[in-house]
Amino acid sequence: MPIRLDHLEPSEKVHVAVKGNATWAMAAAALKQKGGNPTWPLVVRKADGSYAAVSFEAILNSGDLPPDTLAENLPGLSPVDSVEINSMGTDAARDRVSGLKGMKLIVIADADGKFMGTLGKGIKRSGGELPTAKLDQLAGQNVDLTQLGDLLLD
Repeated sequence: MPIRLDHLEPSEKVHVAVKGNATWAMAAAALKQKGGNPTWPLVVRKADGSYAAVSFEAILNSGDLPPDTLAENLPGLSPVDSVEINSMGTDAARDRVSGLKGMKLIVIADADGKFMGTLGKGIKRSGGELPTAKLDQLAGQNVDLTQLGDLLLD
């Protein structure tokens, strides 16, 4: 039985997912566009096809970063397991996430490794407006939003 993305709670699938060549400013703009908050994970598909993630909050707390920093070079990125959607059922995937240490998040991919979504635990879906002026300012920096769609994974 496959992981059923349509059976996941909204709070289980919050994220911003980008290709590794997206910039920090683009990731911040995507978070703002999705109405997210700094506790949301940024999921990055690196050039080698692997996935890594870090919370926006952790990136912000790491100090000032140039807006053009590539997503795959952001501080605090940790490897994230990728699970093929047909390899287990939804409950088994939830159990796997619950057993993780650190960020409780897995990437769900199809048989070819294409990003389909995430399954996470302990992430707040809403939080109102971005409470961090720094993130708000970064999201408003000269970001070409027409390029954003090409760099988002979903």
